Amino acid sequence: MISRFLALTLGALVAIACSDNRIITPTSSQLTSNSVGFLQGSVSIGPICPVESKDHPCPPPPSLFTSHKLVILNDKGEQVTLVAIDGKGNYRTELMPGTYTVDFTPRDIGFPGSFQPPTAEIREGETTVLNIDIDTGIR
Repeated sequence: MISRFLALTLGALVAIACSDNRIITPTSSQLTSNSVGFLQGSVSIGPICPVESKDHPCPPPPSLFTSHKLVILNDKGEQVTLVAIDGKGNYRTELMPGTYTVDFTPRDIGFPGSFQPPTAEIREGETTVLNIDIDTGIR
């Protein structure tokens, strides 16, 4: 009885989502650990100083990471989720299996560099590590 109610409720939600052209993705509590995979890694942004050496590093401040989010896009180019980046440049999220493009926002980091969004393949029950280097163009 409960399963039938759940199926009818989910069917109604899908119908509403389709009629409004909104994307509804399951929350982590609705997903089983076996049906998702994980995407994690670190983001590096640099250089941020014109002259940087091993003896005089110029690390990016934590706010440079936390002021940005990763934008996860599905294979149709639709946004699936936004992922926070911590002050050390690390991130982690769970996703349904599939191929995703990983971009970031806001794109303007205040430097002249360029960025080509990478793709990641997520497999059920596995963790995909994707480290992202954002080149500021400062030399």
